[in-house]
Amino acid sequence: MSSEERKQLAEARAEAAKLRDDINTALGAISKRDVAELQAMPKPPKILLEIFEMAFLLMGRDAPKWPIPLNNFLNDIKGATDSQIDNLKTKHINQVRRMLESKLIEQYLTEVTLVSRAGVQIMNWIDRVICYHELKRLTAPLAAKIRKLDEEQATGPQIEEVD
Repeated sequence: MSSEERKQLAEARAEAAKLRDDINTALGAISKRDVAELQAMPKPPKILLEIFEMAFLLMGRDAPKWPIPLNNFLNDIKGATDSQIDNLKTKHINQVRRMLESKLIEQYLTEVTLVSRAGVQIMNWIDRVICYHELKRLTAPLAAKIRKLDEEQATGPQIEEVD
């Protein structure tokens, strides 16, 4: 195990911590006024409906028809614990990733900026959650390798019995 690999893992963990902070910051930026703005929309633009569909999907739920119970939804995603974010289902993340392939994140943000501040923050939340899980996926083999080596150092080398 090289010190370079340990350094790479430490950097990845620092980036993951920053992404976790970004996830919380995006949601914390949604004010009561933003929620009231959304609730006042009798029929929101398609871009907002797409963003809500992706956010509900990440949480493992189907998006309800508009009007959605925004306060309940926002409380659910704001109250998501670290372990809940860590344990989002890969199939949901991949479904959202496929939905995002039709447009770039920047296109979603450009379009939603014109209609809703809360929509921008929810899109930021979606983007950060996807980035966080991608970083976890990419660093999982290195983390497992380091964990195994640390365990071996703590208990001594494991000798396999040969018949």
